[in-house]
Amino acid sequence: MLAPIHAATYPLTEDKPVRLLKTEVRTAKVLTRHNRFLVEAEDDGRKVLLHLTNTGRLHDLIYQGATILYTPRPSAKTEGVLSGVVVGNLAAVVDTRLQARCFEEAFNRGLIPWLSRFSRYRKEVFFMGSRIDYLLSSDGEKAFLELKSAAYLGRDGAAMYPDTVSTRGIRHVQKLAEIAAICQTYLVFVAALPDARFFTPCDEGDPDMRPLLIKARRSGVEIRCIKLHMTLDGEIYLDDADLPVLL
Repeated sequence: MLAPIHAATYPLTEDKPVRLLKTEVRTAKVLTRHNRFLVEAEDDGRKVLLHLTNTGRLHDLIYQGATILYTPRPSAKTEGVLSGVVVGNLAAVVDTRLQARCFEEAFNRGLIPWLSRFSRYRKEVFFMGSRIDYLLSSDGEKAFLELKSAAYLGRDGAAMYPDTVSTRGIRHVQKLAEIAAICQTYLVFVAALPDARFFTPCDEGDPDMRPLLIKARRSGVEIRCIKLHMTLDGEIYLDDADLPVLL
């Protein structure tokens, strides 16, 4: 079982992070995780059932007693979405939909230099029999991009993916490598952890991922990582648009 992270250890990678957006949040304490998608927490003596969009194990972040941030969003089954997990005096962004919103905001504002030649995007496009997160385009040029959440922090400051065997993730990497033969492709990891210093595959979670990523990069897939963090009042910042990737 992965050990919980109790406090921040490493400084931010940039002196001046860029504010991307703010989301409404409330603070709660984790009581139990019912399954991959449901977390029960306590907010000021009241039990709340929260939707978790991140399908990773997240054992180092979501455990009994962990302080979390959630966005109130009542539905038929839940009272909100688990947005972040407090780490020291900041928070990790664990909501994958929120991570995607941050990526899109950074892209739209031209904050990702290695994507600067693209001017627009479409979400959830189908190509060669698979759904891809984004189709980026500009006049006469296009690229496909898949976004992945690197939500496990190693003790050396590594943001890692995946924290468990991911057959879905493996399929996505293989598909990007296949597409790379005819079109530019990107695999972008979101290190949404305040303490992250670089990205590397998690051998403990899935020993097949590292060799697969190395093979994909040799096939032409461009592998990148961006880093985010959240403040305790729900502001999300871009710390680094090009965090080092070590394969």
